[in-house]
Amino acid sequence: AGWDSTQNMVVVKRDNGDPHWGAEYPNIFTFDGQLRSVLDEIPDPNNPPRLDAMFGGDPTGASTAVIIAFENGTTLTVKKDNPEEPLSGRQRFSLTAVTKDGTLFERPMPTETLAGAIAVPGKPLVFSPAVGETDSLVFKSRVARITSLQLSDKGKVDPRHPTLQKPERHRDVVAEMNGRVRRAKISAAAGQATVQPTK
Repeated sequence: AGWDSTQNMVVVKRDNGDPHWGAEYPNIFTFDGQLRSVLDEIPDPNNPPRLDAMFGGDPTGASTAVIIAFENGTTLTVKKDNPEEPLSGRQRFSLTAVTKDGTLFERPMPTETLAGAIAVPGKPLVFSPAVGETDSLVFKSRVARITSLQLSDKGKVDPRHPTLQKPERHRDVVAEMNGRVRRAKISAAAGQATVQPTK
């Protein structure tokens, strides 16, 4: 079992209402193996890859996004932009964050910044510098909640699955995040908030 094998499976709805599988991580979320691939080259089909014990999840990163809520009211989404790509060096990611006061921050997320990154409830979150940069990307507030998502077709919940009948296992994190982003953009257009430029 990996560090982040302790997870609570939940149902997350897309904006169109389709239910997809997600997971909450009460202890730790490793970006490698959960969102980002740990594969540098196409594996030998006769020798399927095995993850090191420090990793959980799938070698190619089974999740398509992770939404992280912080104690100061900021919410962060890191999304895999090409979820079918199995190799770490070719995977592309994007970051969207909305602060409590409605400031929106968006930027591409180079794959190398996620290498080795971990999110731990109760601690700040740090991403490594991108190639050619010297500063780390740091979220100083403590992590409050971590929810990974599998929003591709293979992550759809079977309509007959009994979990759909358990409202306590449903989470609205996608609708909440998308709503905050829309409100931030409306406020920015009206001159009431800020959209940080994409780098």
